[in-house]
Amino acid sequence: MNRLIKYCCLLLATLSAFTACTKTEDLPDLPQDRILEYHVSNVPAGESLYGAVDQTTKTITVYIPFYYGLELIDPEIKLSSGARLSEEIAPITIDTQNQTYTVIAANGTRNTYTLKIVQQNTPQLVLTWANSGYPTTKPIAYPVRILPNIRGNFYSNNPALVKVSLQSRNTKKEVVLNSMNTSVRLTPVSGQINNYQLSNVPIPASIDTGRHDVKINYLGYDVTLADPINIQYQAPQINYNPSQIVKQGAEISYDAYPQLVILNPTSVKVTANGQVYDFKIVKHSFEAITLQVPDNFPTGQGYYTAITTFQGWPSRTNTLNLSISPK
Repeated sequence: MNRLIKYCCLLLATLSAFTACTKTEDLPDLPQDRILEYHVSNVPAGESLYGAVDQTTKTITVYIPFYYGLELIDPEIKLSSGARLSEEIAPITIDTQNQTYTVIAANGTRNTYTLKIVQQNTPQLVLTWANSGYPTTKPIAYPVRILPNIRGNFYSNNPALVKVSLQSRNTKKEVVLNSMNTSVRLTPVSGQINNYQLSNVPIPASIDTGRHDVKINYLGYDVTLADPINIQYQAPQINYNPSQIVKQGAEISYDAYPQLVILNPTSVKVTANGQVYDFKIVKHSFEAITLQVPDNFPTGQGYYTAITTFQGWPSRTNTLNLSISPK
């Protein structure tokens, strides 16, 4: 009898343990306002780049290797099921700071993530002028022309990553040059390892003359070249080559001669049939000049000698091809 009682007790204990082990409890629902994946889609073919999403600190960290040559990132973002972003997903430059993404779940809860872009750069950026005879011959440049070539360990063919600015030592005025111009090139130097050349960077017409410090910003580096660039004007000249059809008393316009600027013109005098006529200067800029034909200038078509005078510069003698009709 005692054995039967012991057996029944053991059986009850076993059944109780089995019942306790098979009991299930519902796990808490996962948050539905999360960024699950941050993928950079515009990397070179065969490569992949993902941001590290930290659900605790609500940050997304993207490491950008310099050899990708990226100036911006184009993200693809994967969210929790049913969630949406309050912001538009758009490409952003790699120097963007304080970019955030707010995820809104289907039930209305929100989470805001902060993007951190970390540029993994070269150990250092070493740059120098590449003009012939340097450093004995110091670099010189001219408005509306181009900056002398610059060489260094850019490790990239993308000139859009390079920001070039010139700061006048006299006026302290700083001008950012247009490295996005289609003529600008960043190319490897033949026969030299890890040496690249930046070329064809245009200089605006309105830049101050004199010595300028040349500052290069590239992938987080800020470098000022050892020697400044000396910006000088060349003797101004107006391009009178295009023929003009105009009425007496009307206005005509001419551009500056290619790669030159128009500086302080004081008069334009045109000789016709032995008589000198004063073409009034209506307006002018570095790039163009507008003149007014005198009311009594002879009608008809002809080639005429024009003498243009400039303040502080030699006069220029040109030929005008004009077809003049009555006023």
